Amino acid sequence: GYNFDCNFNCRHCSADFFQQQHPHQRLTVADVQKIMSEADEMGIFIINLIGGEPLIWPDLDELIRTIGPHRFFITITTNGWLLDLERAKHLAQLGVNKINVSIDSGIAEEHDAFRQKKGAFDRAMEAVRNSLAAGLNTQISTVATHQNIYTDGFERLLRIAHDLNIYFDIQCATPSGKWLGNTESLLDENDARYLRELRAKYPLIRRDVYSTPGSI
Repeated sequence: GYNFDCNFNCRHCSADFFQQQHPHQRLTVADVQKIMSEADEMGIFIINLIGGEPLIWPDLDELIRTIGPHRFFITITTNGWLLDLERAKHLAQLGVNKINVSIDSGIAEEHDAFRQKKGAFDRAMEAVRNSLAAGLNTQISTVATHQNIYTDGFERLLRIAHDLNIYFDIQCATPSGKWLGNTESLLDENDARYLRELRAKYPLIRRDVYSTPGSI
């Protein structure tokens, strides 16, 4: 990965785990330039910056220019803490196409507890509004587990996305990062069936299996 640094300490984080395992494994902007040229030649056209938290990277602007908005559809996945309206407009001017805001529950207290950051829900929702106001393609992303998909917080989050008329991106839980060995959270066939039922009710639900490769 390019940079796993983050300003949060989320309970399910994989980036924190990878950073501990490979503390000196970092890409440079020069590395990214080479990789992007190869990706362009291969026909890849979507790049998702996921971190950690990309909005704390001091060289984010340079990185975006290096990737090349003229040849790639660029998405930034963020916890939203630092995405004020001015920053959202700046990213749009740089050529970023889409903002993916990670939210874990439609109940503020649940999201804040999971992210271990008081006020995280309010800042994330503000980020969603700022992204929309800046004219960026905007969606909410959440990790779906065997436990949380049946909760009120999960459906409230679905309703928020529905009311805003934005996509709701579901990332299926994996036993990795801080959840290494946590097979209890994995979705089973009944869960998958339930998600299909929810998708009939909320057509803006997307599944991570439909995503296009190209994350760095």
